[in-house]
Amino acid sequence: HLSTEAQVEKTAAKFFAHVPSYVVVKVDVSKLKGDLVYEANPGGTTKYYHLYNGAIPRSAVVEYKIVTNT
Repeated sequence: HLSTEAQVEKTAAKFFAHVPSYVVVKVDVSKLKGDLVYEANPGGTTKYYHLYNGAIPRSAVVEYKIVTNT
């Protein structure tokens, strides 16, 4: 599951609010290995990117940010 830049805050609040810190990684999608599909989760309507049969190589990471919850 990947988020667009506009979706990151909402995704982080939903899934990572309970952890002390987490890392947000910005990737160059042209360097991803696998099948990148823009689709809704089962039972949902909001679309997200999903990476199937693949991986995120280190060379695809263009930026990262460590976020600390307070």
